[in-house]
Amino acid sequence: MELEYGTNPRNNDTDGDGVVDSKDVDPLRDAKITVYILRARALDDVDSGITHNPADMSLELTVNGQTKTLLLTDNQDDYEKKIIPTINPLANLQSYAIAMATFDIPDDKEVATIRFHLYDRDDNGKRTEMDVSPGKGTVATIYYNLKTGTWSGDDYPGDEEKYFGYAHLSGCGDGSCNVGPKEPDKDLKVYVKYESILEKAGINGEIIGMKTIEGVSDVTVKDGTTAFSIVNPKSLRVAQVRLENGTVINVTLVNTYGAKLTSPGNDVVAMENFPGSAEIPSNEIIGNDAVTFKGDVRAVTSSGEIPVDSNLVVTYSSDREEKDCEIWFVVTINDGDGIPFYREIELNRELEANGFSERFDPSDRKADDMNGDYDGDGVPNAVEQLIGKDPAKRGILGIELNVSVEWTMSEEDKKNLIYSIRKASDFIYDYTDGYAMITRVNIWDGKRNWERADIWVNRTFLEVKFWGDNKKWPHATIGGYWVGGRLVMPYRFLRLTPPVGTAEIGDIRWAKALGHELGHYVFWLGDEYMDWHNKAYFWNYGVSGPIVDEHAPHSVMHHEWKWSELSTPEDYEKFHEYLTNKYGDWKDHTTDQWGDPFVDIYDSKNKDKRIWQRSAWETLYTLFTRTNEPSWLSNVKFKRKIPKISMDITIDKTFTPKTGPYTGVGYFMEVSWG
Repeated sequence: MELEYGTNPRNNDTDGDGVVDSKDVDPLRDAKITVYILRARALDDVDSGITHNPADMSLELTVNGQTKTLLLTDNQDDYEKKIIPTINPLANLQSYAIAMATFDIPDDKEVATIRFHLYDRDDNGKRTEMDVSPGKGTVATIYYNLKTGTWSGDDYPGDEEKYFGYAHLSGCGDGSCNVGPKEPDKDLKVYVKYESILEKAGINGEIIGMKTIEGVSDVTVKDGTTAFSIVNPKSLRVAQVRLENGTVINVTLVNTYGAKLTSPGNDVVAMENFPGSAEIPSNEIIGNDAVTFKGDVRAVTSSGEIPVDSNLVVTYSSDREEKDCEIWFVVTINDGDGIPFYREIELNRELEANGFSERFDPSDRKADDMNGDYDGDGVPNAVEQLIGKDPAKRGILGIELNVSVEWTMSEEDKKNLIYSIRKASDFIYDYTDGYAMITRVNIWDGKRNWERADIWVNRTFLEVKFWGDNKKWPHATIGGYWVGGRLVMPYRFLRLTPPVGTAEIGDIRWAKALGHELGHYVFWLGDEYMDWHNKAYFWNYGVSGPIVDEHAPHSVMHHEWKWSELSTPEDYEKFHEYLTNKYGDWKDHTTDQWGDPFVDIYDSKNKDKRIWQRSAWETLYTLFTRTNEPSWLSNVKFKRKIPKISMDITIDKTFTPKTGPYTGVGYFMEVSWG
């Protein structure tokens, strides 16, 4: 047995580190762990003066009492790298890391304690605490198990049930950002907590910029005839908000916790609200509801009175003012294949119990242990280990894509294309609740292997829907990944359905559009912005179109720039109720999700018709688990075999998708360049 595992039967301390093999967490080498920081993002305005100053983030990383300080960003609120990766996911981590540190740890201790203390470096030598803890306080702590290669504490495998995904720490886990773990209409993003406040005040839009005015002792609002003051507000911020119609406005956000409201004569003041009216019940502001006022705004600071470039004021009350942020990270032990010695022994027992023939070699003499896929789900062994999945259980679908690009790419083009594809992988992992990811892409440029490719990326200056033949507009064959077909993406395109905007390779919107098209191509999903007659709700339903469109399922297959989850049975129950009330019957107006709802799919006469009326989550569950399949599916000729994936969920009318998980699975995507 010792020879099989690589230990020396004639020496009880094979690696010579002073710890006998029976008590050594890794008897083949002196154990060290490396912490890779892959991305850091401030979710709040952490450093404002007259204008917004991006964050200068540093991390104090402490492992078993050893502390190293890592510089993460310099004048950047959000930082990660764009690289040209290879087929080696462990080598790619070295390139993706914005900072990293290695620690020598005791080989006779199974658990290492790791603390993450993030702060913003101020110009005056001081620092502002930044919150990465999902619980109390601002400092996050995890406990890395050197035998299993996973960790627990403030982050752990499967923590999306409570927080937002493995290998990701966020100060929003304590509820301070007004986003919970099962709120599918929301996402963690910059300034999201303030967007929730604006939404309560009836202002729907995206905050695209913010500055904090420090040291405010008084805020005065005048509407021309009446004035009132908020004395000693807890905070004052000016947000730049892009409304849904594209208009950009400034809104002053005043946290009135503990503040006093005064007016001439100290009377109770009634001010015009937006869009209605609101009355301040007393001159002490309490409670959590947002209240909106219009008027000229001035703030008094230690430097004197200053005008505020905003004529719209939203007040709210909160005793919490943490500077929330998030980091993506991974921890590895210095084992050549990325899987610890004792974990490989444990996995071999699992593989045998699950009926798989492959086995790991704990001595690391077997080259396939890292990039191999011993459970056959399409995800390499080391990748499953590092994202908190089980390499001996088919619990996630790995997607391999062949991509052909119409032009000869520059180095910058390659970085941008990979960035958007890996962000599409993160997006897929999020909207499938961790049941799928892109594991490998094979890329050719100059239109090479064009007919072999799953994805065509066309050279376009600006593709616009409704102009020209739209052959290069984003589109995909339904189920094409399994039965044959194509997914088409332009280099750059303009979308005219709100939220209006452009997208091109290298940005998030392009990535999300690719994620939407992969919903068609891989997951066999239909569009949910149109009915099954191909009539778009927004454009083809007359004056009622925008309202009908808003009632359709809020999903990735409806508008991926706006929503990030798949539709559920409850979504369709509500939508069909709305359609019935409006049109008398829902069937003629429901979505293009497997076509004609009037056809009974269980009628033997219709067994060959491609009809399947159900939500996207029900479709995904059937595709992965091979349960409740329509009869026509058995007649389909597959070019790829669909692996049966184990899903530990039940899809019924009570099912609610998770907000995340936000695990950065795209960092582990293998890339082959042809």
